[in-house]
Amino acid sequence: MFNKLQEHGITNPSDEAQRRSSYAERMLEELGKEIWSANVIGKDFRSMVLNPVMQRHRLGVPADYTRVVKRVVSGVREPTIRDATVFYLGSDPVDPAIINSYRRNILYISEARWHLCVVLGVIAISNPCTFHEVHANTDTIFLDLQKNPPGSIKHDLCGVPAYTAMEINVILHEGLDEFFRDELDIDVG
Repeated sequence: MFNKLQEHGITNPSDEAQRRSSYAERMLEELGKEIWSANVIGKDFRSMVLNPVMQRHRLGVPADYTRVVKRVVSGVREPTIRDATVFYLGSDPVDPAIINSYRRNILYISEARWHLCVVLGVIAISNPCTFHEVHANTDTIFLDLQKNPPGSIKHDLCGVPAYTAMEINVILHEGLDEFFRDELDIDVG
């Protein structure tokens, strides 16, 4: 995802695109340093750079918005070390059992969904309107979720909620139905 954010910063001069591009460049640099210094070939490697991003993605939290991350980690108060420890180390971000959570939470992270659209060739990276449209669609998903009372959405055996009608509409509208084919076959409801 990081390389597409950098590329988007080249084609889109907006402050937001530039901020995300800068973030992506820093993340790639830090990951490169980490891999280079760890000599990871043939080792069981856990990245101190990517694991936090993966933990946030696992819960549908954008990686590069500090206020949002703080709110998810600790609520309205300032995060404590305990809050951060539970959030970031409470589960294994590479556990295959949580892959459905990662896939599901793409819907809640505009940047991840936009990147998926670019990688799949559904949208052109140079079109700034598509990035804004994906963000607007995310807002629509969240507004729709507020209408559903807690407990009204079914969950699978791992606790992943079924896709709502609005989420399915966004998937279809953004041309991601092939990526979500398995989920759409199972979760219509």
